[in-house]
Amino acid sequence: MDSLVYSLNATMPVFLMIVAGYVFNRLGFFSDGFISSANRFLFTVCLPVMIFCDMSRSDIRTDFDSSLVLYSAVVTTIAFAFIWISAKLLIRDRSITGAFVQAASEAPWQSWDLPSCRTYTAV
Repeated sequence: MDSLVYSLNATMPVFLMIVAGYVFNRLGFFSDGFISSANRFLFTVCLPVMIFCDMSRSDIRTDFDSSLVLYSAVVTTIAFAFIWISAKLLIRDRSITGAFVQAASEAPWQSWDLPSCRTYTAV
């Protein structure tokens, strides 16, 4: 039960922000121009700054876990290959395959994995 509560503490804030953004967008609080500008700002400024701040507070000698890095590399490669093969088999328009694979493999990391890593590592 502790693991469930711990996992919910990591994922519920992200999920609630996504739901709130969806509701506010449906109510007309955000324009398309604002969403475009906010996305560009978040991904080119805020995300890199957050990652830099997290990395600057960690001690690589004690925090580095090579088995976790290897596991992450293997799982990411398998997931990317699965997405790519699925896209090749299921998408008829070959011109959008690359964009689909990029979006399908990048979006989960930005939405769920990064906040989960921050929670689990207590950075």
